[in-house]
Amino acid sequence: ASSSPGGLLIADSTGVKPGKTKRGSPLNLAMKVTGREVKGKRAGLKKELVTLSVGKWREDELRGVQADLGITDGEPELKGVMARTQPGLPSQRCLFHAQRDLYWALYRDGAEGERAHWEERLVGELWKPSAKGMAGVDRLIAELDLRRLHSAATYLRNAREELFTVTRLKEQGVAPELVMVATSPVEREFREINRRTEVGARWTDE
Repeated sequence: ASSSPGGLLIADSTGVKPGKTKRGSPLNLAMKVTGREVKGKRAGLKKELVTLSVGKWREDELRGVQADLGITDGEPELKGVMARTQPGLPSQRCLFHAQRDLYWALYRDGAEGERAHWEERLVGELWKPSAKGMAGVDRLIAELDLRRLHSAATYLRNAREELFTVTRLKEQGVAPELVMVATSPVEREFREINRRTEVGARWTDE
């Protein structure tokens, strides 16, 4: 586990194709972003690997990691892992995942054709001051319930608090020097891992 204090703890999972099952296994990655740096003419992020695993999260590697803010996609299993290993750490829901996951909730409701309408409404609330934004999300939830789009309403109800964490910290004057509202640094690592492991055959996770 990383020992340097502060920074952003970003965690996410993606699917990979090891083992014998058709769906493969989850690849779990958490990293810390501690600042920005310039290498040559290119600006980048200072990153530290915290944990990388296939299948289950290695919770022991997350415990004791010192960070100012956690960023996840809000996936229930990962939320549980973070709650057990990083109690009290402020958690920001990835705003890009929020839009995508709202689509899948609408799909479960049979309303995938309404994606553009509801995503536009959600995005319109996300960049407002926290009180106004949360009130706007509450109105969206009420409208979704009224339309019997209960999966979408439940998704937003569960995500609501974490959508405005960074905004709220800034309003309170206690935001860390470095903040993000997306898991994109981890997503970039996933793309590279998938590129290197897409070998046309399944590989073992043992």
